[in-house]
Amino acid sequence: MDSEWDRCVGDVARTLHAINRRFGGRFTCLMLAMAAHWMLGRRGIGSSLVLGTRVESSSGGKRLLEAHAWVRVGDRVVLGEHGGRYTAVSSFVRQGSKRRRVVKAA
Repeated sequence: MDSEWDRCVGDVARTLHAINRRFGGRFTCLMLAMAAHWMLGRRGIGSSLVLGTRVESSSGGKRLLEAHAWVRVGDRVVLGEHGGRYTAVSSFVRQGSKRRRVVKAA
């Protein structure tokens, strides 16, 4: 990835985090990951929307299944960082366009 793409990917992630903060953090990881995946695709940047799970033990001895969604560009998680605590179950890949289509703000 070149620096223009890095900047664009960072802008998308920061924008979505800012919008989520503005709305009181009400958007789920899946909602944010889907928006990032779509926004990156519109800019011609390939990404993977990844769905994963982990099993957690609760205080009562019950086991809870937790789910998480994140977005990767190449080998890098760009939204939904989880520190490797989740195991990927499914991935939806969107190829980048051959012609780079980075949208610049006016």
